[in-house]
Amino acid sequence: MSDGASPAASERETIPIPVVRETATPAAEPVPTTPPTKRRLRGWLIALAVIVIVVVVAWIVGDNLARDYAKSYIRTQIISTFDLPADQPMDIEIGPGSLIAQAIGGSIDSVDVDLTDVPLGDVEGDVTLALTGIPLSETEPVDTLRVKLSVDEANVQNLSTYLSDEDNITIGLEPDEIVIGTTFTLLGAAFPVSVGLVPSAVDGGIAFEPTVISVNDATVSLSDLADGPLGDLAGGLLDSQAYCIAEYLPTAIALTDVSVTGEALVLSASADGVALGGPEMTTFGTCS
Repeated sequence: MSDGASPAASERETIPIPVVRETATPAAEPVPTTPPTKRRLRGWLIALAVIVIVVVVAWIVGDNLARDYAKSYIRTQIISTFDLPADQPMDIEIGPGSLIAQAIGGSIDSVDVDLTDVPLGDVEGDVTLALTGIPLSETEPVDTLRVKLSVDEANVQNLSTYLSDEDNITIGLEPDEIVIGTTFTLLGAAFPVSVGLVPSAVDGGIAFEPTVISVNDATVSLSDLADGPLGDLAGGLLDSQAYCIAEYLPTAIALTDVSVTGEALVLSASADGVALGGPEMTTFGTCS
């Protein structure tokens, strides 16, 4: 056998090995991310918003609590100052704006107080107090203090002994005046007489000045009535005396005006520039 390749081997074909080529996978798109600086800024803004909300809520809650405390304190002071019963009906309204902010400024802008059925001697009525520029210290003066007392017609009846010396008189309220009336009998004839009284503030009291006098619906003068046949009978009807209000009010509160408005006798008083805790607010006045 010769050294040459066998015919079978030489005739064997070489089978090529297929080459598998890997296909490159496309790179994924990068996911956008928030830069750390912006993320931190947004977090601070959210935190700041939460803090602002908390502060606002706390301010509102604190202001409401301050108002409740102030109303309780004002009620106590008014009851003490005017010597009122502990259960005295009272409505207290503190003016608009933040009470805390006003307190920081050293005074309260305004306070309005409404009281019902306040007794003032022989009469009682509804009282309104209006104060402005109220300092936090009761030893410091307020800017203004106004007092208004409204006495309805039913309560004005209790002033009958001050309006006239005549018994059994009728009392009514007309525009600008109090009208009292009675009927006199002379020689068997009845003579209805009415007198218009204009109230005014005089030396801490209410004076009643007769103006219009009517006899049998005819207007007569004061001198004509006094000199006429009814003069002796009508003398007591015209005798009035002042009703002292000052003795029911603190010394600092001065009666300034009295009028008939609508269906009430209205008394106005004031005490500007007075300290609410001063001695002039804890002692009562007198009439001269």
